Amino acid sequence: MRREINSCKNDAWRGISTADNRHNRSIFWRIWKNESTKEFHPYPYITTLLNSMIWIVYGLPMVNLDGTLIITFNSFGVLTQSIFLGIFSVYTKKNKYKRLIPLLLLAGGAFVRISAAIALICFHTTASRMRFVGIICDIFLISMYASPLSIVYQVWRTKSVGFLPFWVCLAGFCNNICWLTYGFLKEFDLYIVIGSVVGAVFGFIQLCIYFYFAPKVKGIKY
Repeated sequence: MRREINSCKNDAWRGISTADNRHNRSIFWRIWKNESTKEFHPYPYITTLLNSMIWIVYGLPMVNLDGTLIITFNSFGVLTQSIFLGIFSVYTKKNKYKRLIPLLLLAGGAFVRISAAIALICFHTTASRMRFVGIICDIFLISMYASPLSIVYQVWRTKSVGFLPFWVCLAGFCNNICWLTYGFLKEFDLYIVIGSVVGAVFGFIQLCIYFYFAPKVKGIKY
Protein backbone atom coordinates (compact mmCIF):
# COMPACT_ATOMS: atom_id res chain seq x y z
CA MET A 1 0.00 0.00 0.00
CA ARG A 2 2.80 2.43 0.92
CA ARG A 3 4.59 1.57 -2.34
CA GLU A 4 1.43 2.37 -4.35
CA ILE A 5 1.00 5.68 -2.51
CA ASN A 6 4.63 6.63 -3.22
CA SER A 7 4.25 5.66 -6.89
CA CYS A 8 1.10 7.78 -7.34
CA LYS A 9 2.70 10.63 -5.44
CA ASN A 10 5.81 10.56 -7.65
CA ASP A 11 3.70 10.46 -10.83
CA ALA A 12 1.65 13.45 -9.64
CA TRP A 13 4.72 15.53 -8.86
CA ARG A 14 6.35 14.53 -12.13
CA GLY A 15 3.32 15.72 -14.08
CA ILE A 16 2.93 18.98 -12.17
CA SER A 17 6.64 19.78 -12.32
CA THR A 18 6.63 19.06 -16.04
CA ALA A 19 3.67 21.39 -16.58
CA ASP A 20 5.29 24.12 -14.52
CA ASN A 21 8.64 23.89 -16.33
CA ARG A 22 6.93 23.54 -19.71
CA HIS A 23 5.37 26.95 -19.23
CA ASN A 24 8.70 28.37 -18.10
CA ARG A 25 10.18 26.99 -21.33
CA SER A 26 7.44 28.77 -23.31
CA ILE A 27 8.34 32.07 -21.62
CA PHE A 28 11.99 31.63 -22.43
CA TRP A 29 11.19 30.51 -25.95
CA ARG A 30 9.49 33.90 -26.38
CA ILE A 31 12.63 35.59 -24.99
CA TRP A 32 14.82 33.52 -27.33
CA LYS A 33 12.62 34.22 -30.34
CA ASN A 34 12.33 37.97 -29.70
CA GLU A 35 15.95 38.23 -28.49
CA SER A 36 14.68 40.42 -25.67
CA THR A 37 13.44 39.92 -22.11
CA LYS A 38 11.07 42.90 -22.56
CA GLU A 39 9.45 43.63 -19.16
CA PHE A 40 10.28 40.30 -17.56
CA HIS A 41 12.65 40.42 -14.63
CA PRO A 42 14.91 37.66 -13.20
CA TYR A 43 14.01 37.80 -9.51
CA PRO A 44 11.49 34.90 -9.46
CA TYR A 45 14.05 32.63 -11.15
CA ILE A 46 16.88 33.66 -8.83
CA THR A 47 14.79 33.04 -5.71
CA THR A 48 13.55 29.72 -7.14
CA LEU A 49 17.12 28.60 -7.85
CA LEU A 50 18.33 29.52 -4.36
CA ASN A 51 15.23 27.95 -2.83
CA SER A 52 15.94 24.67 -4.64
CA MET A 53 19.55 24.74 -3.48
CA ILE A 54 18.68 25.12 0.22
CA TRP A 55 16.00 22.41 -0.03
CA ILE A 56 18.64 20.05 -1.42
CA VAL A 57 20.57 20.66 1.81
CA TYR A 58 17.37 19.87 3.75
CA GLY A 59 17.07 16.56 1.89
CA LEU A 60 20.64 15.38 2.56
CA PRO A 61 20.87 12.12 4.56
CA MET A 62 22.87 13.91 7.27
CA VAL A 63 19.91 16.27 7.77
CA ASN A 64 16.84 14.32 6.70
CA LEU A 65 16.73 10.51 6.77
CA ASP A 66 13.94 10.44 4.18
CA GLY A 67 14.83 13.22 1.76
CA THR A 68 15.36 11.39 -1.55
CA LEU A 69 12.26 12.88 -3.18
CA ILE A 70 13.19 16.36 -1.96
CA ILE A 71 16.69 16.10 -3.45
CA THR A 72 15.42 14.68 -6.76
CA PHE A 73 12.89 17.39 -7.54
CA ASN A 74 14.98 20.29 -6.29
CA SER A 75 18.01 19.09 -8.28
CA PHE A 76 15.82 19.28 -11.37
CA GLY A 77 14.78 22.77 -10.27
CA VAL A 78 18.41 23.89 -9.94
CA LEU A 79 19.17 22.61 -13.45
CA THR A 80 16.19 24.25 -15.17
CA GLN A 81 16.45 27.59 -13.34
CA SER A 82 20.19 27.77 -14.13
CA ILE A 83 19.41 27.32 -17.83
CA PHE A 84 16.64 29.92 -17.68
CA LEU A 85 18.88 32.48 -15.95
CA GLY A 86 21.63 31.84 -18.49
CA ILE A 87 19.22 32.59 -21.34
CA PHE A 88 17.89 35.63 -19.50
CA SER A 89 21.40 37.01 -18.98
CA VAL A 90 22.21 36.68 -22.67
CA TYR A 91 19.11 38.47 -23.96
CA THR A 92 18.44 41.12 -21.33
CA LYS A 93 19.04 44.65 -22.58
CA LYS A 94 19.38 46.01 -19.04
CA ASN A 95 22.98 46.20 -17.84
CA LYS A 96 21.87 46.26 -14.21
CA TYR A 97 20.52 42.70 -14.59
CA LYS A 98 23.77 41.54 -16.22
CA ARG A 99 25.63 42.76 -13.13
CA LEU A 100 22.99 41.89 -10.55
CA ILE A 101 22.28 38.26 -11.50
CA PRO A 102 25.83 36.90 -10.88
CA LEU A 103 26.19 38.97 -7.70
CA LEU A 104 22.91 37.69 -6.24
CA LEU A 105 23.74 34.10 -7.21
CA LEU A 106 27.22 34.34 -5.65
CA ALA A 107 25.85 35.84 -2.43
CA GLY A 108 22.94 33.38 -2.27
CA GLY A 109 25.15 30.40 -3.07
CA ALA A 110 27.62 31.43 -0.36
CA PHE A 111 24.76 31.73 2.14
CA VAL A 112 23.52 28.23 1.25
CA ARG A 113 27.01 26.74 1.66
CA ILE A 114 27.55 28.51 4.98
CA SER A 115 24.14 27.32 6.21
CA ALA A 116 24.98 23.74 5.24
CA ALA A 117 28.34 23.96 7.02
CA ILE A 118 26.76 25.36 10.20
CA ALA A 119 24.09 22.65 10.18
CA LEU A 120 26.64 19.84 9.84
CA ILE A 121 29.27 21.24 12.21
CA CYS A 122 27.27 22.93 14.97
CA PHE A 123 24.30 20.55 15.22
CA HIS A 124 24.81 16.91 16.07
CA THR A 125 21.41 15.26 15.58
CA THR A 126 19.20 14.99 12.50
CA ALA A 127 16.31 16.58 14.43
CA SER A 128 18.32 19.71 15.31
CA ARG A 129 19.74 19.93 11.77
CA MET A 130 16.25 19.60 10.27
CA ARG A 131 15.00 22.36 12.55
CA PHE A 132 17.84 24.74 11.64
CA VAL A 133 17.78 24.10 7.87
CA GLY A 134 13.98 23.83 7.81
CA ILE A 135 13.55 27.36 9.18
CA ILE A 136 15.93 28.71 6.54
CA CYS A 137 14.10 26.72 3.85
CA ASP A 138 10.77 28.26 4.81
CA ILE A 139 12.28 31.76 4.71
CA PHE A 140 13.63 31.10 1.21
CA LEU A 141 10.34 29.52 0.17
CA ILE A 142 8.29 32.51 1.34
CA SER A 143 10.72 34.80 -0.50
CA MET A 144 10.30 32.73 -3.64
CA TYR A 145 6.51 33.01 -3.54
CA ALA A 146 6.64 36.68 -2.61
CA SER A 147 8.92 37.60 -5.53
CA PRO A 148 6.13 37.38 -8.18
CA LEU A 149 4.14 39.99 -6.24
CA SER A 150 5.75 42.63 -8.44
CA ILE A 151 4.18 40.86 -11.41
CA VAL A 152 0.82 40.80 -9.60
CA TYR A 153 1.17 44.55 -9.05
CA GLN A 154 1.96 45.00 -12.73
CA VAL A 155 -1.16 43.01 -13.67
CA TRP A 156 -3.23 45.14 -11.31
CA ARG A 157 -1.75 48.35 -12.72
CA THR A 158 -2.06 47.45 -16.42
CA LYS A 159 -5.29 45.42 -16.08
CA SER A 160 -3.61 42.75 -18.26
CA VAL A 161 -2.77 39.13 -17.39
CA GLY A 162 -0.08 38.89 -20.07
CA PHE A 163 2.64 38.58 -17.42
CA LEU A 164 0.65 36.26 -15.14
CA PRO A 165 0.29 32.98 -17.10
CA PHE A 166 -2.65 30.83 -16.05
CA TRP A 167 -0.95 27.45 -16.33
CA VAL A 168 2.10 28.39 -14.27
CA CYS A 169 -0.20 29.76 -11.52
CA LEU A 170 -2.29 26.59 -11.56
CA ALA A 171 0.76 24.31 -11.63
CA GLY A 172 2.32 26.21 -8.71
CA PHE A 173 -0.88 25.97 -6.69
CA CYS A 174 -1.26 22.21 -7.36
CA ASN A 175 2.42 21.64 -6.65
CA ASN A 176 2.01 23.16 -3.19
CA ILE A 177 -1.08 21.04 -2.51
CA CYS A 178 0.97 17.94 -3.37
CA TRP A 179 3.83 18.95 -1.08
CA LEU A 180 1.32 19.74 1.65
CA THR A 181 -0.02 16.21 1.28
CA TYR A 182 3.52 14.86 1.39
CA GLY A 183 4.11 16.69 4.66
CA PHE A 184 1.35 14.57 6.25
CA LEU A 185 1.79 11.24 4.44
CA LYS A 186 4.75 9.92 6.41
CA GLU A 187 5.99 11.51 9.59
CA PHE A 188 4.59 15.02 9.98
CA ASP A 189 7.08 17.49 8.46
CA LEU A 190 6.34 20.93 9.90
CA TYR A 191 8.68 22.83 7.57
CA ILE A 192 7.30 21.34 4.36
CA VAL A 193 3.75 21.97 5.61
CA ILE A 194 4.43 25.62 6.50
CA GLY A 195 6.07 26.35 3.16
CA SER A 196 3.35 24.54 1.23
CA VAL A 197 0.54 26.39 3.00
CA VAL A 198 2.16 29.77 2.27
CA GLY A 199 2.77 28.76 -1.35
CA ALA A 200 -0.80 27.52 -1.78
CA VAL A 201 -2.17 30.81 -0.42
CA PHE A 202 0.00 32.85 -2.80
CA GLY A 203 -1.00 30.57 -5.68
CA PHE A 204 -4.68 30.95 -4.85
CA ILE A 205 -4.34 34.74 -4.74
CA GLN A 206 -2.66 34.74 -8.15
CA LEU A 207 -5.41 32.57 -9.62
CA CYS A 208 -8.07 34.88 -8.20
CA ILE A 209 -6.36 37.91 -9.71
CA TYR A 210 -6.02 36.10 -13.04
CA PHE A 211 -9.72 35.22 -13.20
CA TYR A 212 -10.65 38.75 -12.14
CA PHE A 213 -8.76 40.39 -15.01
CA ALA A 214 -8.87 37.66 -17.69
CA PRO A 215 -12.51 38.31 -18.77
CA LYS A 216 -11.57 41.95 -19.38
CA VAL A 217 -8.91 40.98 -21.93
CA LYS A 218 -10.25 40.10 -25.35
CA GLY A 219 -8.97 36.91 -26.92
CA ILE A 220 -7.40 35.61 -23.72
CA LYS A 221 -6.41 31.94 -23.90
CA TYR A 222 -5.77 29.69 -20.94
